[in-house]
Amino acid sequence: MGTEAATGCISKLSELLRIHRFVMSRICTVNGTEAHMYSYGTPGVLLRKNILSEWWNHMVSLQENTFPVEASVVSPDLSDPGISIALGPREENGMVTDVGLTSSLSKDLLSSYLHSLEQVNRRLPLAQAAVGTCFQFSRTESEDNNSPQHRLLSKGLCQTQLVHQYYSPPGSASQNYDHWLSLRLRWWRQFSSKPSQFVTSNNDVPDGKTSSSIEYMFPWGQSTIETVCNHGDHDIKQLEEQSGLNHQARASRKMVYPHVIECQTSLEDAMAAFLADAFQEKQIFSTNKTTKQNGARMVLQFHPHLAPYNVSMVNTGSKSRELRLITTHWCQELREAGLRVLDTADVSLTQEAQFKRNDELGVPYTVVLNDQTLDTGVITIRHRDTMLKEQVHIAKFKERLVRYTSPV
Repeated sequence: MGTEAATGCISKLSELLRIHRFVMSRICTVNGTEAHMYSYGTPGVLLRKNILSEWWNHMVSLQENTFPVEASVVSPDLSDPGISIALGPREENGMVTDVGLTSSLSKDLLSSYLHSLEQVNRRLPLAQAAVGTCFQFSRTESEDNNSPQHRLLSKGLCQTQLVHQYYSPPGSASQNYDHWLSLRLRWWRQFSSKPSQFVTSNNDVPDGKTSSSIEYMFPWGQSTIETVCNHGDHDIKQLEEQSGLNHQARASRKMVYPHVIECQTSLEDAMAAFLADAFQEKQIFSTNKTTKQNGARMVLQFHPHLAPYNVSMVNTGSKSRELRLITTHWCQELREAGLRVLDTADVSLTQEAQFKRNDELGVPYTVVLNDQTLDTGVITIRHRDTMLKEQVHIAKFKERLVRYTSPV
């Protein structure tokens, strides 16, 4: 994509996110330097929740011998490249002490390794996972406002890291590393409307380690959204040296030091990638002159599992009270079926205006009830991606929507 096209895409996407309050940004000052602070409106909160839910299901719930760890935002290690702050005074000596706000969850996971190992009778493999807030405030001279990483949800003062560590027998570490890299790439691609935009690249790392990046080709440039690294057995041996406790594990009939294969991403990187991936500008083909003048429609073409809402309800017609009662009933039925429902039918907006709003929010399906629904029991389901409309009897539309949005 050319520079002008990329700039236009960024501008339109940013404006859409601002209007619907997906993301809000403000500038704060830390140690005399400006940094971004992000907050999220309802659509952004729901999108983040859905991404996290899919990651957790993929990396924890469906994996064998995977143990969640709760990480602390405060790190006693002042060498941590996070932000150092003063907390105190401490009660025992009345002195102010500095602590660090953690910049990585990796150390918290490693510190729980021995406990998790005991849970599986010291047998490999096992894994640990953590989700937590991290603080990063370090910039190099080469970083500026024109770098690709600056474009969307980047350079934030804090981020929500998603970290998974797999402890592998040394003999199969290379094979397991390839497995996790392939597994993670497939995870990103399965929720994408443009899977080929997600690619991998190798990283240069010190001897004894192997590292790759999963990158997304944003309109403004290619950027890393996840790293997969085989740290070898160095971290485990270092833990053993520091604690004096045996950190070896059993693989087949041998006692070995496991290799640590770590997958690390963040909710902010995932959200940026899926927002850029979902953004579409679709030309409206119509013989109507007014429609032609309105130009293209902007759509967030989210995968149904990630969309903030699965379904939105629209009422049109003169019998608003009766339609409101039916809508309220079926919204509850859909929620009980596990669907995320946006029930903001607004009679002050035209039907087309409500369709436009739903497209910009990324709602895959819009259900239209009108006066004829009261007579015939027929409703209309509008599909976001194709704009096609299908008529379904009201007794069957819940089953139809559940099937459309069910896991693949």
